[in-house]
Amino acid sequence: MGANFKLSQQRQKKLAYFDELTGLPNRLSLRQQLDKLITQSKRNGRQFATMFIDLDDFKKINDTLGHHLGDRLLQEVADRIRKNLRAADVITRDFPDNDTPQSMLARLGGDEFTVLLTSIHDAHDASRVAKRILIALAEPFQLQNHQASVGASIGISIFPGDGSSAEQLLKSADMAMYEAKKSGKNNFQYFTPS
Repeated sequence: MGANFKLSQQRQKKLAYFDELTGLPNRLSLRQQLDKLITQSKRNGRQFATMFIDLDDFKKINDTLGHHLGDRLLQEVADRIRKNLRAADVITRDFPDNDTPQSMLARLGGDEFTVLLTSIHDAHDASRVAKRILIALAEPFQLQNHQASVGASIGISIFPGDGSSAEQLLKSADMAMYEAKKSGKNNFQYFTPS
């Protein structure tokens, strides 16, 4: 009975904190990690980056190949992003139980992903990661008998200059992502106040 209770708790935790399709941390996990990271970064005076990634023209994949293959593409996108992060940006599928904020790749929903880069020395570190992600996603995906291509638009916000709360940082990164889309898609932009 005790083992069943523990398994039940683990399942509930997984449902609450992880995206079912990709196995990545979800929006709730991201917010908790971001709040911890802000608190710690304020104490130690360090900066970090929040990257908002939105796939370009993903709807066309779902419309032409179907939602099943669209879901498969999202899983492969998550794998490519994870594989193209530095060892210092390692993303785990396990929810950290300690209070030390970790870098994180999360799926917010739909075709939106977020990367927290906790170990940056300067803002340009985020651009190097963004470039690696864009190069990785530019390679065609093999989905059963179909080859699909997808790009991404990435917005980057830097703590503390672009926001001092999780909400502000995510909004700044989201706004920067829309600027990346407006300037031709498949690229990245840093947040700039208007």
